Formats: sequence, structure tokens, C-alpha cells
Amino acid sequence: MGVFNNLFKKDKKEDKNNNQTKANFIDDEWVEVTAGSREEAIDRAANALNSTESHLEIQWLSKDGKKLRARKSTETVEKSSKGNVTEEKETVELQSYDASDREESSYQEEYEEEVEEETDLGRKAKDLLSEMIKCIDEPSSVELYETNKTIRLEIESQESGLFIGKHGQTLEAIQHLMMKMMMKDELGKFLVIDAEDYRIRREESLETKARKLAKKARKEKRPIGVEPMNAIDRRIVHVALKGEPGVETKSIGEGANRRVLIVPKGYQQRGRNSGRRNNNNNRYGRSQQNEGNYRREKEYEGPSRGSDDSYDDVDGY
Repeated sequence: MGVFNNLFKKDKKEDKNNNQTKANFIDDEWVEVTAGSREEAIDRAANALNSTESHLEIQWLSKDGKKLRARKSTETVEKSSKGNVTEEKETVELQSYDASDREESSYQEEYEEEVEEETDLGRKAKDLLSEMIKCIDEPSSVELYETNKTIRLEIESQESGLFIGKHGQTLEAIQHLMMKMMMKDELGKFLVIDAEDYRIRREESLETKARKLAKKARKEKRPIGVEPMNAIDRRIVHVALKGEPGVETKSIGEGANRRVLIVPKGYQQRGRNSGRRNNNNNRYGRSQQNEGNYRREKEYEGPSRGSDDSYDDVDGY
């Protein structure tokens, strides 16, 4: 099932005592907070992450603002308290369908969406996007498709390439801006901006490519890297290979160079000094023939901890 049918399932359980404050880390980056008020929840999240409100990415899990999920949000790579390198900010607050880029999160579950009538929030998002795209291509229009979990806005234009851009970069920028504009409304749904079904076609293409690379990794019994991608595309690769036999996925790299590594199960990284030779022509003791393999193994960090099908933020991706 594709990414658009694998959106994050919101927790349906309400806290029986709204005055009781809770802050639980759900992975190395994200903390989930339940508090008696919106302000208290934000303060609690900021304290737990040793940060400030202006440096947080926030997903609201309840309409009253008493429950949220947050992590540090920076455009530069920071060191976490455990010495791990956090990922460059690639997504924004609220619930963009890949807002947290958590491909390896065990709490992501598949569920069925139900088509529903347009809401005031959906119509407002449509109007905002319509005004925005008129500045680029006036004849363009926007169609709204809404479910109980998603607000999907489809841009219809004879110049759709203007809105998609190279590798969907313009589309991502439009979605980022729309999320910022809708922040004050505390979206309770995932917002998806598309043009000519680009995201669906892109998803199908990446899934096909991921399976081909997985087959190659199994055959050659070595890690195969995917080219750097954005967070959305990385997640598509992770999800596509989650049930693929004999391989697991891992995200490596930082910022714009972050990508997915497809690793055969059982693959063992050789030691740093493995295979060193006394070769006067190679001061590091490595022949030119095995230089490429050495570099690949050196950068491989090993499968992420968690389930058998561990996967983290893909792309480079």
C-alpha cells in the first residue's frame, strides 16, 4: 500500500486526567506531551528537549492543544544529548503527511481513510492555494479532495511543470509555505499538495527502483546506496522495502546528502584495518580495486535498532 494510504495514525485515546502532565520520548528525537493547557504542553516539550518554543517542530495531536508531539527544529545540524547527529530540518510543523520523516517508527500503522464532505478548513486551504498559484499561472485552478485524515489539494494547470519543479522541489516549497500559512488553524489533518498526480507517479517510480536495488543488494551481498533524496522520497523507499525479504534499509548522511542504504540481512561490516596490505604504492594498505568497497563499508553505520525491518529517514533521502 502506498504512502498516501500509510499516514500516521493518530492516538484515539484521550487522557482521563487533563491536569496531569506527561512527557514521553518516543524515539531519539521526538517527545510526546499531554498537559492541562496548550501553553503548558509547549513549555513541557521545550524543557524536555532543552530548547525553546521558537526552535521546536510541533504536531498537534488534539484540537484543544493539550496533546502534542515535538522535536528540535534547526536548519543546522546539532548534536543531541547522546552525541548523535540530528537531521537537517526538512519538514514543517503540524501534520504534513511526512511531517516528521520517521520511516522507521514502529508506531506507524496502516489504516483505511474515509472520503468525507468538504470542511471549512479544507475550503480555506483551497482558497489560499488558489490565490497563491494565480501569481504564477493565472488560468490554473485547484481541486479539493478531502478524507477524514487528509486534505489533498490538486493543482490543475497546462503549465504543471512550473508547480512541480525539478524532482518536485517547487511542489515541496509550495507545501511548506501552505503549512506555515495554515499553522494558526491547528490542522487536525494531513495536508498534501500535488499537481498532475506527480506524487503518485513519483511514488510508483521509486518503489520500482527500490525493489530493483534490493535485488541487486541480495545478489551482490553488499550494501547498495540510493542517490540523495528529500525526506518524502526516502520514506517511500523505506516503506516499499519494509517487507522485502533479505534486506533492510538505513538512512545515512546529513542534510542534502542524506540517502537510503539498502543492506542485505546478515551483512557484517569489516573492521577498519581489515585487509590492509604492505604495498609501497598504497600508503593506506588498500589496493585500488577494493578502495570503492572500503569507502562504502566505512560510511555504513549498520542497521538502525528496532524491528527486523529497521529503516530510518531515506533519501539522501
